[in-house]
Amino acid sequence: MSAAPDEAIARSSHIVWAVFRTEWVNALRDRRALTSILLVPVMGPLMLFMMVAFVSGIAASTAEVDLPMIGAERAPQLVASLAEQGITVTPAPDDARARVHAGELSLLAEVDEAFDEDLRAGQAATVRVYVDESDRRAAPLADHVERHILGYGARLGALRLIARGVHPAVGRPVAVTVIDVGDKGHPLLANLLGLIPLFLLLAAFAGGLSTAIDTTAGERERQSLESLLLTPTPRWALAVGKWLCTSLIGYATVALSLAGFFIAVRRTDSAALGVPLDLSPTTVLALLAYMLPVAMMAAALMMLAASFSRSFKEAQSWATVLIFLPVAPGVLSLLYGLGGHHAATALIPFWGPHQVLATAVTSPVPVTAALLSTGVNLALAALGVALVARQLHKESMLFTG
Repeated sequence: MSAAPDEAIARSSHIVWAVFRTEWVNALRDRRALTSILLVPVMGPLMLFMMVAFVSGIAASTAEVDLPMIGAERAPQLVASLAEQGITVTPAPDDARARVHAGELSLLAEVDEAFDEDLRAGQAATVRVYVDESDRRAAPLADHVERHILGYGARLGALRLIARGVHPAVGRPVAVTVIDVGDKGHPLLANLLGLIPLFLLLAAFAGGLSTAIDTTAGERERQSLESLLLTPTPRWALAVGKWLCTSLIGYATVALSLAGFFIAVRRTDSAALGVPLDLSPTTVLALLAYMLPVAMMAAALMMLAASFSRSFKEAQSWATVLIFLPVAPGVLSLLYGLGGHHAATALIPFWGPHQVLATAVTSPVPVTAALLSTGVNLALAALGVALVARQLHKESMLFTG
């Protein structure tokens, strides 16, 4: 009596495998699918590498600064103080101001002609700093120079008070000390940490986008789905086979993205900038295991959206909108500083994966949150596949008009 159920299971498994194999071969022939697999994983790691290189360049440029200065002879003590901070004052060319305006010179300082007289009179002496604030490389240098010039002025002010028998603290009745307890280093890279989970989630969705559409709305538009639905093949077997193929395509994109991030982190010195990126081989393997249910969920949802469409273009429009769902948690985190991982947030679709990934790139993977989020992702994947199978039962799937 038990032979019949076993034969049914074996037959269903054979059908699922046949559908998967057919869709897999078709996906490998699809240039759009191959483009998604190869192009999407490059974007995130490339941006990470460029951002770290950019911030490293800023840090290196502020370590040793050559500052052209007009009237440096009027403030020899200021020049000496700046030299102690790694800022070397050089003579400014005759047309220095014009060259700054023309963008040929990124930074220029000018000591006012009455600088020494103002200091002797106990008044505020003026030092002008010319810079184009829209220049992203020059603006940090100007801030660096301004900070040290103000520091020199603060020391002079303290000496004036002491000379008059007044403690310097009298001029500062309230002292504010800001203690940064964070560990995210440079603010630009801190923001970039929020983009890594975003790119991984986008890879899960965008990687399988073309395959999800082609296996549903695409086949419906070409009327090849009609001949398949007229056979006695179980609808759930068709849905599962197509879903497994789409999941594998999305998961391959995620794996390539993670490999790219791993290489990018190894090629950059993010730790020197105070950014503790934790992308060790163990972390990468843990993230690979976690992202598998995410890719399965993404494939099911995109196939479900495409199954309601009558053409490839219509499905592409709906699926493109669906891709923005994983973007929302990342945008909210960057704009409003929402972070942390809790059991409640792990149960929220799309939000849970983002929080788990955001935590995992800087610290150990939160096991409890990851397990809860995985359960939600698997439940959404199962629900999506069931609804796709239900759609395949409808007579409207046989028509394109």
